[in-house]
Amino acid sequence: MAFSDRLGYFVDKLRPAEAAMHIRNADSIRSKDMEVVYQLARQWAANSRIVKPGNSHEGHRYGKPLVKFGKRTN
Repeated sequence: MAFSDRLGYFVDKLRPAEAAMHIRNADSIRSKDMEVVYQLARQWAANSRIVKPGNSHEGHRYGKPLVKFGKRTN
C-alpha cells in the first residue's frame, strides 16, 4: 500500500478534524514514514490534553461563593 493511501486511511478516522489537519499540515510528513505520522498524532493528543477550552482558570471561579445572596432559610 502506498504511503498516501496509508496516510489517508489513518487520518480519515481521526477525530476531531483538527488532529487530522495538524498531521496533514506538518512539514515532517514529507519523509513518507508512518512513524512520523504516528508521532504527530501522539504530539497532538498530548497538546490537546494540556490546552483544552475551559481548562484555563483565568476569569473563572470555582468552589463556594464568598457571599450568598437571597433569603435565609433557617
